[in-house]
Amino acid sequence: MSDITFQTDYDITHLTTFGIKVKTALYAEYADWKELTRICRSDEYMENEVLHIGGGSNLLFVHDFNGLILHSAIKGIVEYDRKDDQQTVFVIAGAAEKWDDLVQYCVEHNLAGMENLSGIPGEVGASPVQNVGAYGVEAGDIIHNVEVFDRTTRRVETIPGEECGFAYRDSKFKNEWRDRYYVLRVSFRLHRSEIASNTEYGALRGLEQRLGHVPTLRDVREEVIKIRDSKLPNPAVIGSAGSFFKNPIVRQAYYEKEMLIACPDIPRYRVDEVQQGSH
Repeated sequence: MSDITFQTDYDITHLTTFGIKVKTALYAEYADWKELTRICRSDEYMENEVLHIGGGSNLLFVHDFNGLILHSAIKGIVEYDRKDDQQTVFVIAGAAEKWDDLVQYCVEHNLAGMENLSGIPGEVGASPVQNVGAYGVEAGDIIHNVEVFDRTTRRVETIPGEECGFAYRDSKFKNEWRDRYYVLRVSFRLHRSEIASNTEYGALRGLEQRLGHVPTLRDVREEVIKIRDSKLPNPAVIGSAGSFFKNPIVRQAYYEKEMLIACPDIPRYRVDEVQQGSH
């Protein structure tokens, strides 16, 4: 194996969606878990503050970073059919793949399940951490398992999706596992279909009536991107954090006695029926 290259005084402006000029004292990328293991054993890793970044969305530096920034270079998208169910397909993507590139790939190959998540900035590695979601669909709904690197044992593990503690824009990776794992790859459970099945949330409701036919995956992707583009400029054009928020969660009694009276038309969804919000 070749030696790991640590870049010094490295400009990471292109690695953030804000696009504000910033440098880091040290920078390194890894193409597989073996390179990551070597990095974790290095003096550069041991003796510096370490920050692992993905697509740099929602990451705003107010000054240069005096430490080591790590970034995954693990790419690739592969499909595996489920032997006992010809409609189910597992799609495995490297952490460094751009999220929207993965969504586009799935739509173009008639792999249904993540078309509602079109246009979200960032990389695949962040999807199980943030449990990204939009228009009634969350990454946690379709994540089969997550391949991770354990920083303590320096071993690769595979964590089933049901053990990741997915909740509304939340997961164990943001809490008790926060400083333990680096995500290497994510496996998604999808199904073969040209037809979209999640069109009852927010602005997608009524899409079938507007189109005059049952929406396809491509129809939903195009509609979601159009909605996003109408709300804010592309972060690649004008630096921003993209669209990132959490809808407030209130008790039903407060909603009925206070909010509904003050604003009868206020949109609402039960959190046990539809996970809310958009990235």
